[in-house]
Amino acid sequence: MSVVPPDVAAFITMASQMPGRTLDAIRWATASAVAAGFYDTSMVPALSAPQFSALNKQVRDAFAPRAEELRAGRPGGLRSAISCTTRTAQVIWKRDRLSADQYASLTAAFTAHGFAPPDHIPQHLRRQLIPDENRLIAVGRALFATLADDPALSVVELPDGLGVCLVHTARGGGKLYVAPDETALFVGSSVDFESGLEAFRDGSRTPLEKFDIDPGQTDA
Repeated sequence: MSVVPPDVAAFITMASQMPGRTLDAIRWATASAVAAGFYDTSMVPALSAPQFSALNKQVRDAFAPRAEELRAGRPGGLRSAISCTTRTAQVIWKRDRLSADQYASLTAAFTAHGFAPPDHIPQHLRRQLIPDENRLIAVGRALFATLADDPALSVVELPDGLGVCLVHTARGGGKLYVAPDETALFVGSSVDFESGLEAFRDGSRTPLEKFDIDPGQTDA
């Protein structure tokens, strides 16, 4: 019998079935959070040697059937998927060692794509724990990562508490308006900022499937 708890094993199975682009977005969001100081790797709880060995094997076995696919994507795709999944599995396994805000920040990359980990902090509480603008920027970056490779983004705070706009400044880029409820509107570079903002204010939104994310894999 495996020493890996059932809820951790269920998370591993879910993570191993995520689309490649979603795994790339999680990788990018995690790296951005680390660089911004929102994700502290030293907070990830350590496991005993037998526990980590069992966890490591289960994660690697789960991703093994997709090894060729993930290696053919972005460089380091398989290694990153295993690493992000393993760290988050450790967090779920030893969540009793973490405060609510630590748990929220360490699982945020996956919860942004629809995974509700055990004892998941309700969305309204998560929004209180994570600074609102930073949360919306993280959502926007994750969505933009499904549209362009390594987009160069600038951030504009929208008026009247409407959210933020992420602007891809490269040729052929676009703008992504993100609302406080994490819904979003993408417009191409041919649409000027004010026109996009007016449409966004009027309630226009881009369907989630346009970002190549399964609606069942997001809480937006």
